[in-house]
Amino acid sequence: CTIDACNPDNGDCSNLPAENGTACAIDGKPGACVDAICDLCVDFQCDDGDPCTEDGCDPISGECVSSDAIDGTSCDFGSLPGVCESGVCADAKLCANINCGDGDPCTEDVCDAERATCSNPTSLDGASCEVDSKSGLCEGGVCDLCAQKTCGDRNPCTDDFCVEGECGSSNVEDDRVCSKDGTLGVCRSGQCNLCANSSCQAPNSCTSARCDANTGDCVLTKLSRIACKTETGGLTGVCFKGVCEPTSCTSDRECDDGNDCTVDECVCTNPLLCRDGSQSACVNTPVAVRTSCTTDLGQAGQCQRGSGICVAGRL
Repeated sequence: CTIDACNPDNGDCSNLPAENGTACAIDGKPGACVDAICDLCVDFQCDDGDPCTEDGCDPISGECVSSDAIDGTSCDFGSLPGVCESGVCADAKLCANINCGDGDPCTEDVCDAERATCSNPTSLDGASCEVDSKSGLCEGGVCDLCAQKTCGDRNPCTDDFCVEGECGSSNVEDDRVCSKDGTLGVCRSGQCNLCANSSCQAPNSCTSARCDANTGDCVLTKLSRIACKTETGGLTGVCFKGVCEPTSCTSDRECDDGNDCTVDECVCTNPLLCRDGSQSACVNTPVAVRTSCTTDLGQAGQCQRGSGICVAGRL
């Protein structure tokens, strides 16, 4: 790529640059002169098809050479956008810093990795969801917190319900028929009362009777230390462990019951033993005729015949 000449006048050599573009060759490889150098890369294109390399030609050797493209250079990562990292095309991860969450537990939060855009399609019915740490299932785009709840208190006298994942119940109306362990009853204040149709009665005045609303059983309690009348003879007495024991007396005055409508007497229950009073007892018999009396309210009245009750006014 130089024009070599000898000056005949003085014998000196000269090496003037050849015109750029002048054909040249090195080791049989054709090139063109550029600034007095034979450039073997003129009109030679180097491209290895890799977007993450910088391709070039060595003008001295005429060989293609490549180096890593600058990190961050755009490239195609399959069907997704990519970036060059150390000469390799990697996923650009355009969604890495994008939050597509819409706060709705029944939507699918999706980021389009190719366009870096969000979409929030409705979740399929039956998909799991959670609200305030409570689990549920999606139904029509809404998280149903009661879908997996079984609310039942096994009480026939309450209606069971679920609200926002919490079970509750309300009392049914009173007198609805119910059953407990095969025994029929009626609902009262949210409980199955098995005593509604009970005929539980005490056998005597010295026994109290109570129906157990939970079982329907008649519970009898023997009483003591309360006034009573004996079943035989109608003698005044005191209850002792469920039995009316006649009280002993020595005179009619001791038998006064304060009722104007009874005849108060101390009678002998065992003539052989009445001398010491141990076998005497008070008898308070309703009067058989209408006599004047005073009611408990202090009103003047008349005794009802045979009942021992004072009725105000005249009969």
